[in-house]
Amino acid sequence: MQGDESLVSVMTELNLNNQLLLQDILCVYGHIAIDNKISHIRLTTLDDLHMTLQFKHADIPSLVEKIIQVDNDQDDSEADMKSRLLRMGEHAAMKRGLSTVQVNEMAYPGSILEYLIIFGVCLPTLCYKFRKLLYFGFQWIPLPQDLSNLLLKFLDNDSVLLSIIVLELIIHLGETLLLLRPRLEYYRVPNDFLIEWYFFGLLEGYAPVRRLEKLAKRKLNS
Repeated sequence: MQGDESLVSVMTELNLNNQLLLQDILCVYGHIAIDNKISHIRLTTLDDLHMTLQFKHADIPSLVEKIIQVDNDQDDSEADMKSRLLRMGEHAAMKRGLSTVQVNEMAYPGSILEYLIIFGVCLPTLCYKFRKLLYFGFQWIPLPQDLSNLLLKFLDNDSVLLSIIVLELIIHLGETLLLLRPRLEYYRVPNDFLIEWYFFGLLEGYAPVRRLEKLAKRKLNS
């Protein structure tokens, strides 16, 4: 059995630094559906057998309390309380299909390659708007003259350029919906950042997925 001071320390740390863990435990072990109506989750009491989670519900005027049994079925039941709660949180996050960390920031393009990709994506639109740019660009591409003229003749067409623009958008939309959106949900990205993530997903395609994974890995290792 841990001392009262140690348990108070665990409660204070979790309330200040690990709201995700409390949220996951309340959902999985407390059987409370987590939505926008649930807020201000706090761990108010804790002993070797039980914990009490207190939270606000938008439809209930008073604070709600939920008593939850502390998991001690595993072989490490003698482990300190913080380790037991962290294990419960990891299990609960896994059951919810969510990460134990939250990405609550935006990662903007930062490499030369990423900027080149953005330029390449925007190039058909620029050439459609400013046709002289198409001819200017081909002056710097080392191609045989006959091939260069053939490509210019093919690309100097509104329908062709519009088709390229639409095809880019369809591909990037697919990458955003199939690859980026599930990761945004998994890493619990707040709504305040979703517009930016989706914008750069539509603009770049797969690049924001790599940046999101990099951010999440950094948080997991911190």
